[in-house]
Amino acid sequence: MRINNVVMRINNVDMRINNVDVRINNVDMRINNVDMRIKSVDVSINSVDDFVDVTINNVDVRINNVDMRINNVDMRINNVDVSINSVDDFVDVRINSLDNFVDMIINSVDMRINSVNMRINSVDMRINIVGDFIDMRINSGDMRIMASISGSTTSI
Repeated sequence: MRINNVVMRINNVDMRINNVDVRINNVDMRINNVDMRIKSVDVSINSVDDFVDVTINNVDVRINNVDMRINNVDMRINNVDVSINSVDDFVDVRINSLDNFVDMIINSVDMRINSVNMRINSVDMRINIVGDFIDMRINSGDMRIMASISGSTTSI
């Protein structure tokens, strides 16, 4: 995956979350054979020119035999107000019901990830702050993700 010259501008982000009730019971998570190798990490922050230069070389992440089980998840979110305001558009997201809450119940979630190989070679990242936006540029990136994911979800 190669991404060149990515410009992301977000202005005036207002997120309000009130009365969040999250209940998680019987969480069983098993991670075996995690091998992570990071070589030649170069991070330089220059405040004079107002940019951040990040260079990451030869990142090797290997995750084998991940077993994740989540039972009896009860999530209640009250009064969610998300507004994203930029120069030319306005997005207002409100999640309400009759009694002003969102009730989510997830039971018996089984997630299994076997043999995940992730390799990142020669990633050049520059974050340039000009005015009030962030210019993110990623050059010369090589990302390889090989995974086999099997899972089942019941009672949502």
